[in-house]
Amino acid sequence: MRAVRCKAWVALLVLGAVFATLYVVDLGQGVSLLCLVACAAVALAGLVLGPHLHQPETRAPWRLFTGAAVFFILGVSLIPWTVSSDVILISSPTFSTVGFILAILGLLVMARSRGRLDRYACLDGGIVAVGVGAVSIVLLALPAASISSRPTWLSIMSGLYPSYDIVILFLLLHLGFTTAGRLVSYRALTLAVVSLLIGDLGYAWIGVQGEYFGPKYLDLPYLIAYTFLGISALHPSMTRMTSLESRPVQAWSWRRLTLLLPALAAPGLLVLFHDGLHGVQRIITAVAYLVCVVLLMARALRAVHGYAKAQEVLRHQSTHDGLTGLPNRRALTMTVKNTLVTREIGHENVWMTALDLDGFRYINDGWGHRTGDQVLLEVARRIKSELPGEAFLARTGGDEFAFVRVCTQDEAVELAAHLRDLMREPIEADLMDFVVTVSVGLASATGRRGAIELVRDVDTALSKAKSEGRDRWVVFGEEMRERVRDRVELELSLRTALHKEQLWVGFQPIVDMTSEKIIGCEALLRWNHPTRGLVPPGDFIPIAEETGLITDIGTWVLGEAARSAARWLSTGLVPDDFFVSVNVSTRQLSEGLIETVSAVLQETLLPPGSLCLEITESAMLEHSETTVAVLEQVRGLGVKLAMDDFGTGYSSLSYLSKLPITEVKLDRSFVENLDGETTDYAIVRAVLALTGALRVNLIAEGVETVAQRDILTDMGVLRGQGWLWGKAVKADEFSRRYARITMV
Repeated sequence: MRAVRCKAWVALLVLGAVFATLYVVDLGQGVSLLCLVACAAVALAGLVLGPHLHQPETRAPWRLFTGAAVFFILGVSLIPWTVSSDVILISSPTFSTVGFILAILGLLVMARSRGRLDRYACLDGGIVAVGVGAVSIVLLALPAASISSRPTWLSIMSGLYPSYDIVILFLLLHLGFTTAGRLVSYRALTLAVVSLLIGDLGYAWIGVQGEYFGPKYLDLPYLIAYTFLGISALHPSMTRMTSLESRPVQAWSWRRLTLLLPALAAPGLLVLFHDGLHGVQRIITAVAYLVCVVLLMARALRAVHGYAKAQEVLRHQSTHDGLTGLPNRRALTMTVKNTLVTREIGHENVWMTALDLDGFRYINDGWGHRTGDQVLLEVARRIKSELPGEAFLARTGGDEFAFVRVCTQDEAVELAAHLRDLMREPIEADLMDFVVTVSVGLASATGRRGAIELVRDVDTALSKAKSEGRDRWVVFGEEMRERVRDRVELELSLRTALHKEQLWVGFQPIVDMTSEKIIGCEALLRWNHPTRGLVPPGDFIPIAEETGLITDIGTWVLGEAARSAARWLSTGLVPDDFFVSVNVSTRQLSEGLIETVSAVLQETLLPPGSLCLEITESAMLEHSETTVAVLEQVRGLGVKLAMDDFGTGYSSLSYLSKLPITEVKLDRSFVENLDGETTDYAIVRAVLALTGALRVNLIAEGVETVAQRDILTDMGVLRGQGWLWGKAVKADEFSRRYARITMV
């Protein structure tokens, strides 16, 4: 069926060519009439079947084209009999004129269906119609009307046909200029109009000679026009004629002027080069020229107005948010600059407050951007309703808002706290209630701080509010600026630390607390900064994770740890069941961890069972489905898996049973104050029972005293790690101080 829809237009083209050829060959009056009727019938069939087969979004233009074709066919078919019947004499030009009107309406509806009708096209069409119409009347219609053997009104109507064709062709070309491409349907429609113009020019010319109709070949353009009109509706591309988006069109583009200038020049050229113009012809030419000038002036004024309006729209768009209509960050910065210049010196200052919706991306991801936009609109409305009149509110980012006002610190803090509480109220969007919290940062333009510094300070305060747990407000302090500067410097140094060999891997023993034998170790990353000295991991590991450096650094640590353990095993310094633990970040889980581990094992020849990957509890729960799949592949290699920092996340027995872990490392926070009087004692017992049920090993971290070790062993915890057995040391030191102890 689809093949029939795609190739039906080819059959119409073949039939049209056959009927047109037979008509021109002139095998007799009856055959010619039959060919004319058959060609018209095939064209009408294409116009009717095309919209039915292809189901375009808008069918109105094609219905109007069908009606136009019917009236054209009636008008042309009656031409041979116009001499013998007064009724037919009146009907023939009337039908043709109605056909032209329907065709023009069809093109206007088609242009309108693509969006707003271009007013320039309307004005240009008027200029072309007036200019070409004047030429048609003066050169074709009036000379034909002067012939006594023809009715005057018939000569005038027939002489105007070419001007109608040119107006239709102009509208069609304008439609082509504003489409996204050139379609077969569009080209067929253009050829149909061009053929119609050729035919009408031919009959207008013989009308000037006093004839009603001419030879058969003079009718050929009409048969071609019918054929291509049917093809335009029957080709599959007809569905896109009314659905393509329009291109931006310049008011004075060279394509427009190419069509416009000849029409404007036509009346003037007619006066200059036609010496035989009499009174009526001169009046028509002068009126046409005057109307064209008026339309051209209207067009120029429209263009100037449109340019000014476009500039205004661009200025507004450059300084305002498209969703909420609020000013954007650029407008906010300009307002801050102006406010700082005009502020009065006193106890009040310029305060900026920034608000960021906590976890807003989950609304977009879970319910879509439409729902997210509704939430943002309501948030903007709430903030705006609570601000005093002099405050300037802006949307500075996807889910960020900021406002500036002149007030005291107490007033700024009071309003920030109020907005935070206000946002906790549910927001209805798409028949659902959402509760969003906000983090708020505040900063003031103290001293000689400018707009850029103020915006930077409020962003710093906002970041601190989010890092401290969100749903809170923070006022910027000078110490924050030093902290930010320190972090930036640390990040820059970290980017080159690996290549400058400032990073090293330390190994801390993991022992069997009942026998005091070392059964493994954990590889810990250390950074010896050239000026800062030993940088704590808590200071640079988060930076590495945020910047993505953790992937390369983690791969390097994994390789160093595996090579050291493989060397100890091959030389007999450690027993066969010795293992080394390496921490793995969340980012590494999603960036080729399986390939990295496989490559390291193959390169170092370390037995898979001698490698243990430690992953924090929160990392395992952050992307549960993806994480479980990766961890199962790791276990498939034979590598051990440990849940690090257990007890700090949100694990449950049901969830732990789904994870392919072999070790659980109890967080040091439960070991620090371990004695019979604290709840930590009960928690450790519960964890011990949990791991026993799951048949995984429990390792207590942070064991620093003999008392802690004794309590743990009395409870049944067999494995431990901590300063009681030593801090992390380099590989050579570890092998010298600890590895031989395991052989005792």
